[in-house]
Amino acid sequence: MIRRRRLVALVSAIALLVIGFVIIVTGLFVTRTSYGQEELRRLIQGQLASAIKGKVYLGPMSGGFLTGITVDSFAIRDADNDSLFISTGRITASYDPRDLIDKRLLLRDVQVEHPVVYLRQHASGRWNFKEIFRTYDKKSNVPKTPGRNFGDYVVIEAARVRDASLVLQMPWTPDDTLRGARLDSAVRYTLSRPDKEIRRVVDEKKPGFARTWRWTKVSAVVSRMRLADPDSDKLGKFFVFDTIHAVESDPPFRFRNVRGTMRNLGDSIWVDVAHFDLPQSTGGGKGKIVWGSDLPVRYDLTIRGDSVALNDVSWVYPTLPTTGGGKATIHIGNEPQNLRIIDYKLTNMDVTSTGSHLIGDMTFAVGGPVLAVKDVKMSAQPFDFDLLRALNGKPFPVDWRGHVRYRSRARRAAQSLLRR
Repeated sequence: MIRRRRLVALVSAIALLVIGFVIIVTGLFVTRTSYGQEELRRLIQGQLASAIKGKVYLGPMSGGFLTGITVDSFAIRDADNDSLFISTGRITASYDPRDLIDKRLLLRDVQVEHPVVYLRQHASGRWNFKEIFRTYDKKSNVPKTPGRNFGDYVVIEAARVRDASLVLQMPWTPDDTLRGARLDSAVRYTLSRPDKEIRRVVDEKKPGFARTWRWTKVSAVVSRMRLADPDSDKLGKFFVFDTIHAVESDPPFRFRNVRGTMRNLGDSIWVDVAHFDLPQSTGGGKGKIVWGSDLPVRYDLTIRGDSVALNDVSWVYPTLPTTGGGKATIHIGNEPQNLRIIDYKLTNMDVTSTGSHLIGDMTFAVGGPVLAVKDVKMSAQPFDFDLLRALNGKPFPVDWRGHVRYRSRARRAAQSLLRR
């Protein structure tokens, strides 16, 4: 009796192994044929389509499929107006099939070519990605399957992104204190500014304005991306960057060799950058950016400028000198009484330019009708009239020459009459 049971168990084990072997061989054979790859592509595209309220395109697929895959192209569009949310070129990734069996998306050695991402916030405050992905739909009555589901755990290790673009569009409204001709004048000036991308739009069938930020020529090496994890939901999405290169449109920066971490939780981003390079500057920084709640974007960033070239920050003011530099700590934050005005507070400043050596603190307030310079605690050792002439942007009636040494303290030193 015992021998018979052992024999039955042995035969059953052999049968299971044979069945498993046949399934694996059949799967490998099918996925290496054009018909099998197309059927698999349709199956995966269908699974993705069930998770979003939009249109999904998944390009031709190839690879071994058991431990890795290559996708020729990928795109997601909004269901309402067919607006593009994301598109990419070739994507390659490797994985452990045991993670897939456990419904865990743990991808390794991911490479993405030419991704383009559009993030849009409507005038009502709704974001396009929250309209697309069903996981953000609070009104959804679809019951969740007990246990882990695909999408509950998404982690990427060792990812490379090449030639990416990110476009962020948010509503813009003029200062609500302006009326009549002053309002019309402010709108015309803002729409004509070459340093800001603000234009008229029709959003949700209502006319308005939108402001756009762009990051282009982005290349990145990311050692870890936590996009979803039930055990870390309260900590949000988390990214560890080994290096990033990017061109930012507003403000105009060309970042290189950015190393650090970023965490996204709700309508907030926390960044901790150990190191970054600009064309002629270097430093680090940390802080947070908050948006939403029908308020302007709020900043609380502290940047350590170990070596700052004025040419990299001359966009702050049209007549700011483009030669020279030094070091400073910069805090970027909104004025509490008017969140539209951004203060660039410079402390521990030690800057040399146009024959002048400036030491101390000062603040530039950007975003109001005029550029304000305030909270000045400065000493000049010396101050040359060449710097004053450069800041003025044109010759003075009397062509003063030479330099002076002085110390100054002023709550509000000057206001530029140039409309900002």
